[in-house]
Amino acid sequence: MAAVVGGNIGKMIYNVLSNDSTLISDIGSANKIQPVVMYNESPEEGIFYEVLSVENINTKTISTADLVVVTYQIECFSVSYIKLIDISARIQFLLDKLGAGTYGGFKIQSNVLTSMSEDFNKKNSLYYRQLTFQCRSI
Repeated sequence: MAAVVGGNIGKMIYNVLSNDSTLISDIGSANKIQPVVMYNESPEEGIFYEVLSVENINTKTISTADLVVVTYQIECFSVSYIKLIDISARIQFLLDKLGAGTYGGFKIQSNVLTSMSEDFNKKNSLYYRQLTFQCRSI
């Protein structure tokens, strides 16, 4: 189950973010929401996501994990610091405390922001903000 959950959480992330007209207006296109594996050395302006860890938790049995906790991060890149703040604030609004439900075919129990950091990428002159979330999937 862990590989399935870890691999499919991207569907939830993309579903929630790409269906928000305010966020799409800020970034220009849903095509700018991609898995982090889409850039090799230097990222471009946009939103990238990646799974950091997947933890199976056996709450009812010792042989089958009925709860999976996925830690993932969203990386935002923008040429404008003010635009970066707007984009990352919108992502936080959409994903932090996301209620139980099914998003993009992915069923979650909860989703919580656990940390945030920012930096400036000198190589391509982009401001960068990273938001880390913990998602509980059942």
